[in-house]
Amino acid sequence: MLLPKFGWIWVVVGLALAHGDGVFSAEHPQVWLEAGQALVYLSLANKAPKLVKIVKAESPVAAAVELRKGTQEIKALEVPARGKLELRPGGYTIVLQKLTRRLKPGDLVPVILWLDDKDTFAVLAEVQR
Repeated sequence: MLLPKFGWIWVVVGLALAHGDGVFSAEHPQVWLEAGQALVYLSLANKAPKLVKIVKAESPVAAAVELRKGTQEIKALEVPARGKLELRPGGYTIVLQKLTRRLKPGDLVPVILWLDDKDTFAVLAEVQR
């Protein structure tokens, strides 16, 4: 069981390095469990002079992942040029659905973000109490 967990960490690090230009970053990634799904909250920063859209997200711990604003599914999360986007309760959220394993506080959950330029960016979010 440890091997897949460490394997995913290496894959996630590889994906993050693939983006590696330093103009896009994530801070304070967290996962909160609620009613059989996992809610991902974090702060995304874009130092580039153009808008960055996140058009898809995925995680090995979920069979389905939605991008949401409030309770509504949306097509993309938009991080403004030289700006930030906060994902937090009641606002923008990444929802991990149909969890493939039981999550507990302290677990690290890889989340891969697909950008509109076909690039990927990955984060490890810790499950909270």
